[in-house]
Amino acid sequence: MRKVIIILLIFLCSAASRAEHLVGIALAPAATWQLDTLSYTRSLPGIAGDIGLVYQFQYHAFMLQTGAHFGITTLRQGVDSMYIGQNSILRDRVDRMLAWDASIPLMIGFQIDGKSKNQQAIQTFTILKQSYYATAGVKLTITSNATTSQRGTMAVREEDDRYYEDYHHAFLDAHTIHTKGGMSISPDLRACMEIGTQIKVSHYDKVGGINPTLQIGLFAEYSVIGSHPTNYTDKHTASHADVALQHVYAPYINQKFNINHLYAGIRVKWLLEIHRNMFHWSY
Repeated sequence: MRKVIIILLIFLCSAASRAEHLVGIALAPAATWQLDTLSYTRSLPGIAGDIGLVYQFQYHAFMLQTGAHFGITTLRQGVDSMYIGQNSILRDRVDRMLAWDASIPLMIGFQIDGKSKNQQAIQTFTILKQSYYATAGVKLTITSNATTSQRGTMAVREEDDRYYEDYHHAFLDAHTIHTKGGMSISPDLRACMEIGTQIKVSHYDKVGGINPTLQIGLFAEYSVIGSHPTNYTDKHTASHADVALQHVYAPYINQKFNINHLYAGIRVKWLLEIHRNMFHWSY
């Protein structure tokens, strides 16, 4: 076993010395959905965006990526109409959550070479090599305290016998109810995949020996464990009537109730290869 470990370490060191090491930044806008098991909610699309630092290890066709990402996410849940007391109904309710998060991905994959000859210049850049890649892995996401916003329409029922022999409930006098709160959410572990194209370019007389790499890919993420609310702070600001409207997840604090997140979007990365001459640029 000791010999196997030594041989493996020697191989890894040798591969690392001959591999490409790239660092850069990434931008990723995405659509989001928050999925749960409640029978009276429905997931509505939200939006998200993140910016991150990326490290890529590449040895021939093998790729490994990690880094640190920071993002903002807006999540929305539609809530079914519900009676409040005997004469009021809350309808058209949408609960929103605005959250800041930090995440660490670990992705492995491969690339397939495409075009590698010099092509016609695009403005001030020349395409040296184009390839295609696919990666898969996991991402650990930690969410800071999220801000919640609950909004719906409160309609009051009045007895009206002009149209019914007994009595009927005509909903009149509708008012908007709007409350806010704060929620803490447990860490989320997501399965991730990404496919896209990788383009190595050269900038005329600007980068001495350094050829930046542009990656453009489609990605998807889904919770494999799921998160759950751990705390809720009520910031009651009802605009009509004294209605203590909390976020729909507030009753499930620290209970066996998981929230699964689904993300789908586009990720763009701008990478530079690390080597001894990377800072000796000629202008």
